[in-house]
Amino acid sequence: MNTRDGIASGLCLVLAFVPKILSAATVTIVEPTGRVEIDADSEEGYKTGSTVCFFNAQQKPVACGIVQSIEAESILIAVKPDFVPRLSPGMSARLITRLPSNNPAASTSSPVPPNPAPASPTPSSPAPTPPMAPSAATATVPSKKTAKKAEAIPAAPEPSVPSRWSFHLGGLYIPKHLVSFHPVSYAYPINRDTVPVSLGPTNTLWNQEQTINQGLTSNYFAEISWKRDWQYNIGFRTSLLGNYTYQSNYDLERQSSNPNALANYASTDMSGQDYGGYLDLYPLHIEKGSFSFAWGTGLDINQSRLLMAMDEFVEVKGEQTRLAQYTSTIRTLSLRILSSATYQIGSFALKSSLILLKPIQSSFDTLITVSDPQMTNYLKGKTGHDDLEAAIKHDITAFSAQVAFSLGYIF
Repeated sequence: MNTRDGIASGLCLVLAFVPKILSAATVTIVEPTGRVEIDADSEEGYKTGSTVCFFNAQQKPVACGIVQSIEAESILIAVKPDFVPRLSPGMSARLITRLPSNNPAASTSSPVPPNPAPASPTPSSPAPTPPMAPSAATATVPSKKTAKKAEAIPAAPEPSVPSRWSFHLGGLYIPKHLVSFHPVSYAYPINRDTVPVSLGPTNTLWNQEQTINQGLTSNYFAEISWKRDWQYNIGFRTSLLGNYTYQSNYDLERQSSNPNALANYASTDMSGQDYGGYLDLYPLHIEKGSFSFAWGTGLDINQSRLLMAMDEFVEVKGEQTRLAQYTSTIRTLSLRILSSATYQIGSFALKSSLILLKPIQSSFDTLITVSDPQMTNYLKGKTGHDDLEAAIKHDITAFSAQVAFSLGYIF
């Protein structure tokens, strides 16, 4: 082959590889979740499901990914999170057009360029010898060096949901709580000095003011979530019950004879706290753009604590005496059934959930102190201890319904 033939062959090889060089795109965005964006479009041959490999400054392949979506001037590619540290904006990305059978994401070479056409013979030079067509073995079997490079390129991942962590803070609206109780007031106050016979024995010395689902005020929770193919949540919540105070006058004889006289009265104060933790698993979830929906189940551990104290005040003497005290604790293990909807805005997420809880196991601890003997003297067939416990009735319910709203940050 003479000099002119060599130059012609070299020029043809360069021209054959120009499309490959021009089609190389540049990485613009790399997210920790494995979402990579490049500056290319569908006109350059990219399609959803195509394989794209990334190359460093030395043009060595470092990772491959699958095209997820194609925009007007950018393409979104999913890469395994393990490969994300290898990538950075500015790296080149190339579409894989021919794949060896032993590694579907290993080759980045363009098809073998065509042999240059033989030059026309001239009087001063003999006709060039036509180049030999490559044999089947030469066309299909790569060299050892090429095969070694191919094996070094990571295989493209299957399309999947990238794993991610998130942290949420929010509040709970609880129309029906796991536990309930009755705020009470002293219903049959007795003049401790002179007891009218007409008052006689009674069934109870307490009035049930209303039924309250504990935890209706100040309900907050914090939650950590990890999501990939499935989603897992672990959280903690707390509810603080506002104080309830009821007062009742009971110096009946003095009040009837002199309405302006100072009277003895009883004051009943109640407060409570509710807190617990939970672990949820979402096996079903659907993503539609910025929205995602999930359905799951979990376990909930809850502790409810209720405190009550009733004091007698004698205004004439300025005295205060504790007549009754009540402390109750309920621990509950419940099954959770829930559904949630999330709207993502960049790294932030707004989430709402509907949660149903069904108690499956519970334990009770109650401590009651009654120091007024007349509470027992004027009761029919029961003690002051039993009367107060039955009046407050701190107990678990058949089920609980909760609605949660939260703001989260996605890492």
